[in-house]
Amino acid sequence: MSSVSDVVQQTINDTLPDLPSSLVNDIINKITDSGASSPEVLVHVIEQDLALPLKPIPARKLLNAWRKRGILDVTCLTFTTLFS
Repeated sequence: MSSVSDVVQQTINDTLPDLPSSLVNDIINKITDSGASSPEVLVHVIEQDLALPLKPIPARKLLNAWRKRGILDVTCLTFTTLFS
């Protein structure tokens, strides 16, 4: 299974490829510092969790990318093992 950092990094690289690496690291740190120890808990990340490192539109794009990839099931908000 992929680590939360790997999943977040891959999604950012695919969705927001022009973000500077320092900002990518800030986002990863923000998510892991708030208690995300595995990809399964990404289901609990909300836009406000990304507010400090990202502006609203990029934050929404990132969350939407997780949903589209099947990490977040929009209907029941369950984690799938897409990246395992």
